[in-house]
Amino acid sequence: MTLNERLIAALSSAGVPVSPDQYDGDSTEYITFSYSEIPVYFGDNEPEFVRYLISVHWFLPGGVNPISSKRKIRKALTSAGFDAPDITPANDKDGQHYVFETEWLDGEAEG
Repeated sequence: MTLNERLIAALSSAGVPVSPDQYDGDSTEYITFSYSEIPVYFGDNEPEFVRYLISVHWFLPGGVNPISSKRKIRKALTSAGFDAPDITPANDKDGQHYVFETEWLDGEAEG
């Protein structure tokens, strides 16, 4: 299972559209994600692992109480094997936006 597939499977339990990088649909509530790849633990000049720094972005309208859904998204990530995420609000005049930052260490550096 690719990292994208793993994230989509975990985050789909939130019941909103999930898309890597950018969401182009019509829903007012959705999740996107992106990640950086960092090769680590080199041997024979090749990485043994890839460390992924993952940002999950949950967008929703203002006025909606986010508490139970934030817990649900956090639990979905940890249940799928990701580290417990830090959650940072990035709300603005257009609505609510929460950023969940987590990590994944993959033992197959080739992807």
